[in-house]
Amino acid sequence: MEETALDLLTAPPGGPIIAAIWGALWGSFLNVVIERLPRGESLMRPASHCMACGTPIRWYDNVPLLSFLILRGKCRKCGAGYSARYFLVELLGLALSLACFHHWVTLGTGGAPERLANYIVSFFFSAGLLALLFIDIRTMILPDILTLPLLLVLAPASVALGRVEWRDAVIGAAVGFGVVWLLREVWLRFRGEEGIGLGDGKLLALVGGVLGWQALPVVLLLGSLQGLLVALPLRWLN
Repeated sequence: MEETALDLLTAPPGGPIIAAIWGALWGSFLNVVIERLPRGESLMRPASHCMACGTPIRWYDNVPLLSFLILRGKCRKCGAGYSARYFLVELLGLALSLACFHHWVTLGTGGAPERLANYIVSFFFSAGLLALLFIDIRTMILPDILTLPLLLVLAPASVALGRVEWRDAVIGAAVGFGVVWLLREVWLRFRGEEGIGLGDGKLLALVGGVLGWQALPVVLLLGSLQGLLVALPLRWLN
């Protein structure tokens, strides 16, 4: 069978290299989202700049990963330090892109367009969750302006690619939101205060819509275990 240009583009070593660069670039953009979205600022204007002195960051000082290492995480002009989060998110973006590429393109079946489409959906799903994670850590808020568009775009895309049945996607989104809503209502009635935000429900709706309702028990279990790993040490320290 004759290979197409797309087949050659996705094959090693070019495919993984492109996926790594793609992931690092999106990781750089995710840092902008994490920094600006909670404050309601534009993601496009102004251009990237030092938060300490306001100096615009030149393109050669804005190369993902490399610029942070070369400048040792500091502004070239004023020497103010940048958060290590910038490097970490770019590195995670690269790693997630490579993992999605390996699973869907390298190990996947079907033609190159289908495998690439699955890779793109999985990458943006992972990247969206990454951005939501760091925003939640910083603000304790999961913004609707990010969660809902991801749900409305990625869930239909998963159905169109045959990754999940549309019924499972609809049930997953409904159950994901409904579980959190029910817990919130129970807590509110018995304690008279909100114990959980509906942002968590919209996040679970996103997960259920993209992966199907079958993924929710595992996600809830892992989420609870992770919560305990954080909460118990904090309670002990207090």
